[in-house]
Amino acid sequence: MMNRHTVYRVGNATITRVTDIVIDQFTPDRLFLNWNDYRDQLRPEWKLPGTMSPEGDRVLLSIHTWVIQHQGKVILVDTGSGNDKDRPHAPYFHHLKTDYLKRLAAVGVSPEDVDVVLTTHLHVDHVGWNTRLESGLWVPTFPNAKYFFSKLEHQYYNDPANHNERNRTSFQVQQDSVNPIVDAGLATHRRHRARERFHTLPYARTQSWTRLHCFSIRG
Repeated sequence: MMNRHTVYRVGNATITRVTDIVIDQFTPDRLFLNWNDYRDQLRPEWKLPGTMSPEGDRVLLSIHTWVIQHQGKVILVDTGSGNDKDRPHAPYFHHLKTDYLKRLAAVGVSPEDVDVVLTTHLHVDHVGWNTRLESGLWVPTFPNAKYFFSKLEHQYYNDPANHNERNRTSFQVQQDSVNPIVDAGLATHRRHRARERFHTLPYARTQSWTRLHCFSIRG
């Protein structure tokens, strides 16, 4: 587990990585096209700390939040996988019990301190801690925050016409990690303009393998 917090300073903003979980279930050839053709050329990077499992046969994938502290605001970019979520088709994320909130507290942030949650996209490993389970109900983890995410992506994953085997986990994610935020009145939908500003930080839509990747914060 990558418990050490990575910290960057960009201008007068402090950006800290807070880890939820690290997955070590995938071999490189499953994740990277033509891996076996290029593995020797990539060997120096392959052996960087935190890149591969101790045995050198599996990739370490960090699921984490970026905590941005800027001009008195606390902004979270993505919220990891979350605890207690039912993910039968994604076993790496099924009914997790992590110390994410303790790690967040270790960098000086309580759930009530968070002003904004920015979501890059609405996949299982990016929105899980939007909510937490209390008395059998999914409630916002960060009750004072505004949650920003793509309107088009949210509509896509809530449309029964798109409910198929490929999207089945993403549909579950909407039910326990996204729709409760909308129901609580904490959601603000983004409409994919080419470039906007947020709390004095510029950001833009980016190219990605997902349908509607929203945010690229640029200092």
